[in-house]
Amino acid sequence: MISKPNDLMQRRAIEQAAKLNLEKVPDEVVDWRTQEADYQADFLAISHLLADMEGLADDPELLALKDQPLAAPLNERSHRTGPRWALAASVILATVIGLWLFGQQEVGPDITMERYVTRVGEQKQVEMSDGSIVTLNTGSEILVGVNDRERKVILQRGEAYFEVAEDPARPFSVDAGLQAITVLGTAFNVRKSPDRLQLAVSEGLVAIHSADEALSASAPLISESGTKSTERVAGQYRVAAGWVAEVEAGNSQLIAYAPDNIQGLVLWRTGFLDFDNTPLVEVVRELNRYSAKKILIEDAAIVDLKVLGVMQIDRIDQALRGLEYTLPIKVAHQYDQIVLTGAK
Repeated sequence: MISKPNDLMQRRAIEQAAKLNLEKVPDEVVDWRTQEADYQADFLAISHLLADMEGLADDPELLALKDQPLAAPLNERSHRTGPRWALAASVILATVIGLWLFGQQEVGPDITMERYVTRVGEQKQVEMSDGSIVTLNTGSEILVGVNDRERKVILQRGEAYFEVAEDPARPFSVDAGLQAITVLGTAFNVRKSPDRLQLAVSEGLVAIHSADEALSASAPLISESGTKSTERVAGQYRVAAGWVAEVEAGNSQLIAYAPDNIQGLVLWRTGFLDFDNTPLVEVVRELNRYSAKKILIEDAAIVDLKVLGVMQIDRIDQALRGLEYTLPIKVAHQYDQIVLTGAK
């Protein structure tokens, strides 16, 4: 629990955590084994909360201010920051005050923290110190904590595919906000979006449960012989290979189903997207995750057109040409966006 807001060590943690959301990790915080235990704990807790404000990271006015120390007096800062920075500062202040009022996440003193981020259109494969492999999809961010007792990943945003190295002595868990995932098997995909959390298990067994509760050994199994695909349930569940579990934001209930081809959900790891009679509006939503330009549909008559095929992630323009060739639509490239309308 943070007890003194003016404590120098905690202010250092706050400053580094805030800067971490705007730039590359500073060299002095890479090797956690040389840092004070309290500093590590404060940093992780504050960074975890700041990451929820991911929209601030790309704000040009905030980026222009990133080199100014957070502890600088207000009268020493530029007056050009405007109301947007004032609002952002108030949000950060409220977040930090919330930490002091409500406590912080428990972090062991010997934990090693690493942060990995991908930009829009970028993918990255990371080998953790325990041998596990994490593949990050576009616009994603994770924090990884490893010590002698556990392996913990915090999925701040985006999507990641996990191939977990066997180590019974050190449980592997993924914290995705209100929901937590405990690994009982080997390979699975987690996608965190503003409206839902999706878990797709390709190998082994994975459990999903509330982040504030421990996994029960008697948690029911979602499999071909267990829960039916149409059933909505609450609580904690073990999810077998071939199944998908989804939890909507603001709703503790879980939806489970077995898609015809679960590998299609993780095809992005190979650089491709697979669509099988998918409505155009959903295809555009997916392409927008990888596109530097915003893709818009400005004709309600085409939103439900069905799309069938495989598209290459790093060739969005080629994918759009394919849509224009196979569907009755027109693709117009503008300066800062791409607009789809019905063909005249």
